[in-house]
Parts: sequence; structure tokens; C-alpha cells
Amino acid sequence: MNENTLATIKGRLQGLARRLDGDTRNLIEEGLSPQASGQGGQTSNAPFHLADGGTEEFLSMMNATLLENEAQLAADVRDALQRLEEGVYGRCEACQKEIAEERLLALPYARNCIRCATLAEKEGRVPVANVNHGRPRGPRDTLAPEGEMQETRRGDASENDRS
Repeated sequence: MNENTLATIKGRLQGLARRLDGDTRNLIEEGLSPQASGQGGQTSNAPFHLADGGTEEFLSMMNATLLENEAQLAADVRDALQRLEEGVYGRCEACQKEIAEERLLALPYARNCIRCATLAEKEGRVPVANVNHGRPRGPRDTLAPEGEMQETRRGDASENDRS
């Protein structure tokens, strides 16, 4: 890879690092700010609705997920800048072959060539950082096991419950 391309990639990485730093600060500030009634922590005479609490919880979890994603991306960018400084940038960490220049221009913090990245994803070796990470996918993923709270569902009630 020529010096001009490396300089272009380094500039992109540095710009991305600055942007991520600002985004992370904003997400942290938003996460720490009072959420009550959307009035900066001021109490209100308006009645509280349970759906408002659910919305606040959702937004809080969304911000936490976004912050996790931003932190991971920032770490990837810092690592790429370190690889540039060490002179090992552009080599696949898995197979040690050169990563295609087009891939590095599109994704300057790439660690692996497309072949190795695809293989790692298929094998589940790629960290999952998205909005569905950690969410329950079924009854077994909830805090209380199904039936522990004597709940019944339509059509699931036992014969004794139906009479």
C-alpha cells in the first residue's frame, strides 16, 4: 500500500476517533441526565402512566447499547491507529495475508480479510454488539421461570383451572 493511501486511511481513522469521542460523551451525558417527565428532573402534577416508565426504560437501554457499540468501535479505531504506528496495518490477524486496499478504504479499522472475517462470523467468533444483545428471546430468558408466578395463558390453563 502506498504512502498516500496510508495517509488517507490515517486521516479517516483520526477523524472517526474524534467523532466517536464526541458521540460517547453525548451518550454518557444523556444517560446521566434526569429523565423525569422530560422536564429535566422537575416533578409534574401530570399523572404518571406505566407506558411512560416503559418508554424511559427502553430509551435508557437503547442508550446503553449505543454506548457499548460506540466504545467497541472506538477501541477498534484505536487499535487500527496503533497497528499503523507499528507498521503492521493492513495484515489479516488470522491468516497474515494482506487485506484488500478497497476493504481498508471502506472499513479502515478492519482486522481481517473478507475471507477470515466471514469465517469468524459463521463460527460465532465475532462479538455481538447490537440492540438485541441481552434481550430475552423467549420465556426461559426472563427473570421468573414460566409458571412460577401462577400465571396462565389462554388455552394453557389446567383442567382444574377451567372449572
